[in-house]
Amino acid sequence: MTTYNAALHKPAFLSSVYQNAKAGLANDGNPSSSFWRNVPQCAHSEKETNPWWAVDLVEPSTVYSVVLINGQDYGMIMK
Repeated sequence: MTTYNAALHKPAFLSSVYQNAKAGLANDGNPSSSFWRNVPQCAHSEKETNPWWAVDLVEPSTVYSVVLINGQDYGMIMK
């Protein structure tokens, strides 16, 4: 079975945006889990109850797995 990233560069949405860390940074193909390297490297919401991230796959797709990676320097950016 051939697999591919169905979410790559598709429209993404985030419940809120922390310091310009927009939703599309989560599915832009950059595997970095570091929040800061001069500019945000991954999506990040404001501190809130029930934050969410979503992606529009644009066309019907069968999803066999979802991979989530927590930011490696998350503790450094908490308010």
